[in-house]
Amino acid sequence: MTASNVLAGPHTFGDVTIVTPEELEEIRDKLIKQGTPKAGMAGAAFGLPGKTIIQNNPYGCYGQSHNPHATTRYNQRVALGKADSACPSDQPNMPFLRVQTQLYKEHTCIGSICFGVLEWGPSVTVDGTNTKFVRAESYGACLNGYYKTSSAHQMTGPNNKHYLAFTVKRAYVGNC
Repeated sequence: MTASNVLAGPHTFGDVTIVTPEELEEIRDKLIKQGTPKAGMAGAAFGLPGKTIIQNNPYGCYGQSHNPHATTRYNQRVALGKADSACPSDQPNMPFLRVQTQLYKEHTCIGSICFGVLEWGPSVTVDGTNTKFVRAESYGACLNGYYKTSSAHQMTGPNNKHYLAFTVKRAYVGNC
């Protein structure tokens, strides 16, 4: 088993379930379509408002999608979504941390054709080894409206177990 294996799929071995990257994309797409307005509630129960504990790991590591917002990159105004996978400073470095995030634009109209949700920024994956923190950012053209930052967080702990969490953050961006 390698660190690129993920929990939450159809192949279960004891307390570890493994999915392919394609299956992870399918799971993430289903969650996006369903919407997850209370994505951060699991973290709130542990005193981490807006954060989600990564699948009950014993190290307190969490995933967080940040509010989409407008910013300037490369002299252009863009809508930005970012996400973190992180562990508390009093814990050991994790053998493997991953965050995958993508920015989505809701209710976009181009001329008279309207779409419910569009992939607005590229899917970005950042991996880290022997670390406590990784961040990924996805951005696209800035148009006033609602955006979602949708993210998957994976980790392998020093116990050699794999953990997974999903987070979504939605916000109105009106200063494009």
